[in-house]
Amino acid sequence: MTAARQLAGAALAAALSAGTAALGALAPEEVLVVANANAPGSVELARYYAAARNILPERIIVLRCTAHPEIGRGQYDKAIRQPIREYLRRHDPRVERSSAWR
Repeated sequence: MTAARQLAGAALAAALSAGTAALGALAPEEVLVVANANAPGSVELARYYAAARNILPERIIVLRCTAHPEIGRGQYDKAIRQPIREYLRRHDPRVERSSAWR
């Protein structure tokens, strides 16, 4: 699995875990923008995207994972999945009630 695909999947899962209606547009507070500090341009792109969509800077999470296009499951869990889960637990109480992140 590529790191970019995993980050995109994690970001989508984070947004969906907020309980948004399937066909409705996400509100800015329902979006978590995920960036990789080790991938050139990723943080700048995340900031640009967030600003363009009125997403608060607090809804950007900057991870430090490999910039290599593929990542192993263990590294994915440690560098991507766990930090996103922890962020969501701290910032969105609805996540604790969701089975998607257990």
